[in-house]
Amino acid sequence: MLTSLLLLLFGIITYFRSENPKYALIIVFGLSFGVCGDFFLGMQRIDRKRKQLHLMLGIVAFFCGHIFYLLAFQKYAELSYYIYFPIAIIIMLLSWLFIRFQKLELGKAKYLSYAYLFITALFLTFAFGTFKTGFNLFSIFVAFGAFSFSASDF
Repeated sequence: MLTSLLLLLFGIITYFRSENPKYALIIVFGLSFGVCGDFFLGMQRIDRKRKQLHLMLGIVAFFCGHIFYLLAFQKYAELSYYIYFPIAIIIMLLSWLFIRFQKLELGKAKYLSYAYLFITALFLTFAFGTFKTGFNLFSIFVAFGAFSFSASDF
């Protein structure tokens, strides 16, 4: 939780110093939902009676955050949608196979988790799509950050 809060604080500071405040604000919204997601997941340890509810709320919060990242990255990712969606579906299917291979039990969050997998795969694809504009520091950070975010979900 502390890491998420510090990352949000860094995002807010960056927003005020950004040359592109609209992009930075969208990222801050995504980070804010990430903090909410971490909060709800943490609540599972405190409020065990509603553990499943907190899990669902956490997934929904992370899902919303990923939508904001997706919106931010799509501005710089210049590939066509007919390329993004098939790549995202392939990434989602590979993730699904990994879940099946690991025999992870998703319980009641199964279908929400699959939707979350798809939006994560799509935002990951958009993040790597920023390389279309050139191999630069921005694209490297966006791709590395998106990959790290996605990998932390497993």
